[in-house]
Amino acid sequence: MDENQFRESYTKYEIMREHLQALLQQKEMIDSAIAELMSTIDSLEKLKSSEKGNKFLSPLGSGSFLESTMDDTKHVLIGIGADIVTRETREKAVDMLKGRLEQMVSSFNELIKEASRIASELSSIEEQLQEFAQNAKE
Repeated sequence: MDENQFRESYTKYEIMREHLQALLQQKEMIDSAIAELMSTIDSLEKLKSSEKGNKFLSPLGSGSFLESTMDDTKHVLIGIGADIVTRETREKAVDMLKGRLEQMVSSFNELIKEASRIASELSSIEEQLQEFAQNAKE
């Protein structure tokens, strides 16, 4: 490896390292979305045992809540994208969310494969760079 090849390898290493960092950030976001979907599915499934007239707290954000009374335990409002919300049965909403969850898990698995591939390639490039640096010292 000559000095030009070293520079090219080092540049490639840095670009791939940054890409790996971006993938790891995406992994964290997907992981959070998966946890949120699982929590929502769990909450919707618990609605089966709720009765009309039960009181609950509706989150408003920033740790603020509104005390609410349940009028309908069979239907929920669910976002379908582009700030559009539709009224669906609880069961259909759970199915929709499970579909989203499957997509998220699939994306998560693909991201892990890509991150692993990049990490392996980074390791190989790092070895080459260390070998060049060692030879340059001699």
